[in-house]
Parts: sequence; structure tokens; C-alpha cells
Amino acid sequence: KEFGFKIACFEHASEAFKIARELAEEKIGISVFLDSWAYKVEASEGIAYSAGYCTKKGVLVSINSDSGERIRRLFNDAAKAMKYGGLSEEEALNLVTINPAIQLGVEKIAGSLEVGKHGDIAIFNEHPLSAYTLCEMTIIEGEVYFDRAQYLKEREEMEKKKKKEEKKKEKKGGTK
Repeated sequence: KEFGFKIACFEHASEAFKIARELAEEKIGISVFLDSWAYKVEASEGIAYSAGYCTKKGVLVSINSDSGERIRRLFNDAAKAMKYGGLSEEEALNLVTINPAIQLGVEKIAGSLEVGKHGDIAIFNEHPLSAYTLCEMTIIEGEVYFDRAQYLKEREEMEKKKKKEEKKKEKKGGTK
């Protein structure tokens, strides 16, 4: 503040719960790993309740991951914030939708479904916060990027083609 610039968000803020009141007063957001805490010295005092606690204190919170694998599971992490942070479904979903968009300054084009925005959406076969949900379709900027039904159809066709080719090889004298 004394140097004249605004901090929008602290990343990897595993101990932000300790200064939640100050963060809320200054309108500084945080982005946290939901279940990666106490795994190294600099994260030794992180807690599972931080996202929920800070949200309840008025801090704009998002969930992140440095892992390409874990990034696909942020909806599951949002569900954990309901259990371990007492958040509502809407508050939990905001952790992985509108809140990060606001923190990144792109809320006018992303983060929620509204006329004039990019129209990025994932459609699930169950509630998105369920551990058992599967993504059925992903639409990015209004275009279908992934369609599970189409993917399964193509996979089945490839398997049939492969079996047909294997049978053909067997008739010609086996495989080598």
C-alpha cells in the first residue's frame, strides 16, 4: 500500500487464514491448494479449513494447483471446501469459476455464464462437486471441444477396427 500498487491476490497462500481480516479489509484475494498443506517447511502451518475460513471472513478465494493432473480435479477440491470449510455449493463452485476470473481480471469474459462472455462450460453427468462425476461435454468460446459420447463412439470404432486387423493377420499366418 505504501508503494502505491494494489496486490490483487496472493498465490499458494496456505497460511492466509492467519491474516484473513487484514486481507478482507484490503480486498486482497488468495489462491490456495486445498489439500496440500503441511507437506514442506514453508507450508507447515497450512490447514484444510483455510479456503472456507477465509471465504467466511470476506476474502476472495480461489483454488489452484501446479499439477497438470490435479488441475482436472479442482471441482473435487471445491467439494472438500464444503466439508472442511462449511461453504455452500455456490460458494464452493465460486472457488473454481468466478473467483479466479475476478483475481485474474477476466471476469468480463469468463468465470460465469452470461450473455457476451466466452461461453466456456463443462457439462457433467452428475453434480459437478460429486467425486463420481464425469465430464460429458466441454464447450470453449461456444465451440464443442470435447464430447464424451463422440469420444466413446470413436474409441469403439477404433477397437473394432483393431480387432478386425488382428483377425486378418491371424488368417494370413499369425502375428509376429
